[in-house]
Amino acid sequence: MRTVSAVPTTRALLDWIVKRGVLYGLTQAPMIALVVGYFWRWTDFATATAFTVIPAYILLPIWIMIRKSRSDDPQEPAHHFHRYALYALLPYVIYNLSRMPMHYLLGIVFWDHWYDFGAALTGRPVDQWSSLLPGTLLHSLQGYVLALGFYVLYKRHSLLNSLIYVWVFLSMIYSWAYPTFVLVDFQPPAKWFFVVWWAHFWMALAVWLVPKSSYSMAFWGKMRNGLAKATLIILIVGIYFLPVEFVFWRVPTWQFPLQRTIDQAAFDRVNLSQQGEPILASLEAVAGQTSEHEARYRFTLRFGPRIYKDYINASKALDAGPIRIEGHLIHKGDIIAWCARDLEQLETPNKIIDPRDYFPALERMAFTEIEVPCVGPTDAVNRLAGGAEVSLRWVAEVRLVGDRGQMDRVFEGTSKVASLQNRALEVTSKVASLQNRAFEGTSKAASLQIGTKRVYEPAHEETGPRRRRSRGSLAAAAGNLWQRSRIVVPSRARHGESWRSSWEAVLRQERMVKTGPIVSSEQKDEEQQE
Repeated sequence: MRTVSAVPTTRALLDWIVKRGVLYGLTQAPMIALVVGYFWRWTDFATATAFTVIPAYILLPIWIMIRKSRSDDPQEPAHHFHRYALYALLPYVIYNLSRMPMHYLLGIVFWDHWYDFGAALTGRPVDQWSSLLPGTLLHSLQGYVLALGFYVLYKRHSLLNSLIYVWVFLSMIYSWAYPTFVLVDFQPPAKWFFVVWWAHFWMALAVWLVPKSSYSMAFWGKMRNGLAKATLIILIVGIYFLPVEFVFWRVPTWQFPLQRTIDQAAFDRVNLSQQGEPILASLEAVAGQTSEHEARYRFTLRFGPRIYKDYINASKALDAGPIRIEGHLIHKGDIIAWCARDLEQLETPNKIIDPRDYFPALERMAFTEIEVPCVGPTDAVNRLAGGAEVSLRWVAEVRLVGDRGQMDRVFEGTSKVASLQNRALEVTSKVASLQNRAFEGTSKAASLQIGTKRVYEPAHEETGPRRRRSRGSLAAAAGNLWQRSRIVVPSRARHGESWRSSWEAVLRQERMVKTGPIVSSEQKDEEQQE
């Protein structure tokens, strides 16, 4: 009995695969590409699309012709595919129409994924026209094939079947897949899930009603004259393009202005400030010259806050780069160390694609610390003994990058550091002994670690945004500053060239962008007075 009953079951399954399964799979190629290249990321979305959609749509008409020539089943979808292709044109439009009032009532932006689709396919940035246009086409194609799949998959196009497939099944897949694989920077609230089920419900009704209305001979037979039919056709065409027209109107009149305001608020809120005091990090031998040494200092800047909410209320981090920092350590009017740090871009969580990793990284990068190295001659350390005070001046050029806009800002700060003398006193004797005898090797000098960093808030620190200066004036001021430093640092004539070459080596390692040095406004005023 079991063997006999299994044979018809197997034959029925194979018959279903040949008549409906293969055709259904070929029509769902855009959704297969979406799952493989966008949800699961087994490969990039463009490659997944090229190797699924193009071959499938080449094979689709061939398979339909083969089945129409061989099949004697009048209910097989291959015989009715042209009608099904027309039926599927309207349901996804109703799906988008139902989401338009929810945009105003609940504040849900339903076209944000269109940017994601376009960006994943073309590599263009999100929230730009260059990603919205291809994303709109992809969204339309996906909605179309989902409705088409229902007509191919089901023999009876009843209301119950449309509710099961479109409303329940597709809503469940959507509610699970997008928060799991797509919504990296957005934790959807309850109203988001409501709109998902709301829109799929109206799409299910459209899937059921369209064959009985728009493409029914009885429906068009009620139109008594050609004018009525023409008017209805124009109305249907207008409704068909209405969701896209709405989005393309809403984007430049609401989304882009709102996001520009959000970006500007993030640019105005962020700050770059000194975090802690500069410290004398080490005394090292100059490369290739064991008898010459240099003092290495460092200080830390803190950039933030970086977290902001974009137009869909997603949490993002403000990006920054390139960043260029220069500064000086000054003792009694003399520059004792030169500081520089160049960064192409700050570490960012915005490139993370796993939702489980995104928010921990976002919290960690809410404030980012940037360590800036400084180099100067070792004899300056001796002059710091006896309660000497050191001033730090620094200037930073930062390009701020928001969701749509960018802005160049210049931050600068000054502080007086009294605690640096304590660290200097600890190594004064060591510096003296190092200057009176030759090094046995560079390893001894490198091993002199001077203390640990202690955080404090500078009493006289002044930071804030400044207008961006021209490169030409900066280069001229830097030339004057170089000549000035040769006069005010007396020890430079003795062994300046050795640590100068080492300092230039440090600059070559740190800098990624070759531009002229930055000079603070206070230094520029002093040079003009001289």
